[in-house]
Amino acid sequence: MITLKEIKEGKARLLIPDPSTYSKDGKFDPSWAPIFYNPRMVLNRDISVVITKLAKVRRALDAFTASGVRGIRYALEGGVEEVSFNDRNVEALQLAQKNAELNQVKGKFLNLDARAAMLEGKYDFIDVDPFGTPAPFLVDSTWAIKRNGILGITATDLTALEGAAPKACRRKYGALNEGLTPSKEVGLRILVGSLIKSAAIAERTIEPLLCYYSDHYIRLFVKVISGAKRADGGLESLGCVAECPSCLYAVTSDQPIRTCPRCGGRMKVAGPLWLGRLNEPSLLGQILKEANSLELPSIGRIVSLMTKLEKEIVYIYRRLDKLSSIAHVSMPSRDKFYECLRGIGREVTATHFDQRGFKTNATYEEIISCLRSQS
Repeated sequence: MITLKEIKEGKARLLIPDPSTYSKDGKFDPSWAPIFYNPRMVLNRDISVVITKLAKVRRALDAFTASGVRGIRYALEGGVEEVSFNDRNVEALQLAQKNAELNQVKGKFLNLDARAAMLEGKYDFIDVDPFGTPAPFLVDSTWAIKRNGILGITATDLTALEGAAPKACRRKYGALNEGLTPSKEVGLRILVGSLIKSAAIAERTIEPLLCYYSDHYIRLFVKVISGAKRADGGLESLGCVAECPSCLYAVTSDQPIRTCPRCGGRMKVAGPLWLGRLNEPSLLGQILKEANSLELPSIGRIVSLMTKLEKEIVYIYRRLDKLSSIAHVSMPSRDKFYECLRGIGREVTATHFDQRGFKTNATYEEIISCLRSQS
């Protein structure tokens, strides 16, 4: 018998496993409960609600429903007309159904492998939010969704994606990852690249709408579009990032570069990965406007994140602290460093990926020069 407690998230009332019952030594992790509900993922769910509302989603699949919180909120707040709730765990599905009834939400309840559930209907939106890697579900999700449908994909297996477990990254995502300094963005771009390769099998590709890193997970929203030529174009937009561990010179390219052109050291490489834009600029403003009109639990964090994303430029971020160390100087103030780069006509912005990071189109020599002049 599962001990439950009632909570509220957004407009949804939910019965979830009582954390006090499943705590150990005064601590609680959502994975210890018999049915998963993670309060730390509220930002993820809030943004997903906004996306479903903006996209006017009619049919959605919550492929890993657990407590049912996502699907219920999509119906209550996102305006989704038909929601399918899927989970292989029978107890979870029963709780999701109970929670749907509590909120007067009607839906279809499936007790299937997520990949089979994706083939049950032509969905406008499929939410792939597994515990761990989404890799096994990338091919089926891109194949099953309607043309111009939207996928929401979460990845929490960051040791693989960020390069701490390179063999796992190669197995799951078909990418080399030797552990570069901008590990968070490299991991996200590897995931996007893997999704493009998966979609290409069915002569489809994806268009990134919103991609971000937060709270030790990666979240993507992408539009799936059809056509062999478009699939080819997506594949042609993949490439590699190389970084020299000795001097931190970094470069993107079509093929791996192994020798540092600056110091001759051996470069670390990651790829294939997506080299294009990660966010649709017009969508960011729409999300801000829509989020402000809804009573969302994490509205402050949404505003902060979207504001940062609106300012970010496409270049892969660099680390101010690491480059200062290479230049043998104290880390300068961010404002003075940015002022120096802008003074020579370069673009530079902060990044949501890392508080110590920055994005710029400045050359390596220009970066080092500004570090030394402003330290």
